[in-house]
Amino acid sequence: MSLVIAAAAFGGVIGTAAVRICLVLAYVVGTVSVVTSPSVSGQRKASKIWRGTAAGFVLVVLLFGFDRWIEGHRERPHVAATLVIDGVNGKGEASFHFEVRNISASAVTLSRVFVTTPDVSDAKLEPPPGGWFVAPNGGVLNIPTPAQAVLKSETQKVDLSMFYAAPAGSDLSSSFGFLIQPSDVRAQTVTPTFAAEADGAVIDQDAGMTRLLSAMSQQSQGSLFFVFPEMAKGEANVIRLSDTRKNLVVDPASRNIVWRVTLDSGQTISITGFLQQSAKGLHSVAVTWDYSHGATLYIDGMEIKPRS
Repeated sequence: MSLVIAAAAFGGVIGTAAVRICLVLAYVVGTVSVVTSPSVSGQRKASKIWRGTAAGFVLVVLLFGFDRWIEGHRERPHVAATLVIDGVNGKGEASFHFEVRNISASAVTLSRVFVTTPDVSDAKLEPPPGGWFVAPNGGVLNIPTPAQAVLKSETQKVDLSMFYAAPAGSDLSSSFGFLIQPSDVRAQTVTPTFAAEADGAVIDQDAGMTRLLSAMSQQSQGSLFFVFPEMAKGEANVIRLSDTRKNLVVDPASRNIVWRVTLDSGQTISITGFLQQSAKGLHSVAVTWDYSHGATLYIDGMEIKPRS
């Protein structure tokens, strides 16, 4: 019996479903043979049945519960996206595609992707068989757009929505909004003016950042991305977002950005970054949090490490 339990532990870690089912059947056959054997006395038989029941419980946990425990403790994936304008034709129309970057240590496979432009509404982009795979730790994926989805020399909005699975199996979504001005319609890369991440649904894109963070305050894992100007109405554009466990302060006057998250362990992660000079006075900030693991801060695409 101990040999079966040891095999179960090994199979629970690396075994396929077929291997695990075979181990369960082997356990059942072994238990039945003990119960029906005439050479085993009644008292010994009862003892073996009791021990076999306990061993069976351990076997089931090892075979079918281990994966769920591992999946539940893996890092939640996070992605970022930019809009890449490929070029402008003689009619002043520009073709474009999206560049999706994985900013987490977990691989991402996009299952559904939707794009909205002035010419197409919630157009579903068909992925290749198996979905669009984005490698972890900075992996990049280029997603083409429909031929009729073009940019024109006018103010317009482009929305991108992507759906993918979390390690625990739930459906996640990331939404990005791009505001394109007439002067932007040329070969270049455009950063989003809005981004949000949610469980199973896209958060209203008209929501302010404070409302957005409030909506995400109950999530133990999440991310927030936005682009902001250094000045607003002639003053430094100071941004403060907070809830009971997260606090983000963006202060262009002091050039500092501070991101603090309190973990389940009680430890507070504090990351401070510095704003570099920008020709247009625009910057991007991305933050992620996981109450069981930690937090990250990105300023203008660069990850800021916590001070040791």
